[in-house]
Amino acid sequence: MVMSAVLQFPNEKLRVVAKKVTKIDKAIKKKMEILKETLEKCKNGAGLAATQIGWKERMIAVKRLKDSKVQVIINPEITAVWGEKEFVDIYDPRPADAKAMAGKKDNEFVEGCLSFPGIFGTVKRYVKIEVKWEGGGEVLSGFEAILFQHEIDHLNGILLIDRIRESGGRVYRMMGEKKEEIELRSFVEQ
Repeated sequence: MVMSAVLQFPNEKLRVVAKKVTKIDKAIKKKMEILKETLEKCKNGAGLAATQIGWKERMIAVKRLKDSKVQVIINPEITAVWGEKEFVDIYDPRPADAKAMAGKKDNEFVEGCLSFPGIFGTVKRYVKIEVKWEGGGEVLSGFEAILFQHEIDHLNGILLIDRIRESGGRVYRMMGEKKEEIELRSFVEQ
């Protein structure tokens, strides 16, 4: 199988809204294998949407926490959410205001994206969601809930920078072990 290249921002193909897969035929099965293999080869990747490799189908690949195996999911959709969107500390599930009262502000989860190498940001997300797809579905929380929201955003043409801006989050550039806060505006205008 041939691995595909992951598109990088500002490639306009990242803004494509994916179309529902209506038939899982030979061509779709081949694309599923390519999507799976591409994510498996990305050492720092936890998820990959078809739109990130220039395709228009509603499918994502995710590395599951329980066994680190890559699963390809067709036509994922969020069917229920719990609570409000908030900056998430996946290591401490208490609400953000309770963490602030406890003095925990530096533990916010920073979200990355294969289409933005070396760039991470804080984004408000739901901590618990229900997702359905062709042939399955489940309730997800913590990191897996964030991962699915991120990949489904890609299928809707929404990028990490859009969610950072919407959330009023912070943007960081990673250089080795060093994390430098940068302005979103300066990054987007590069």
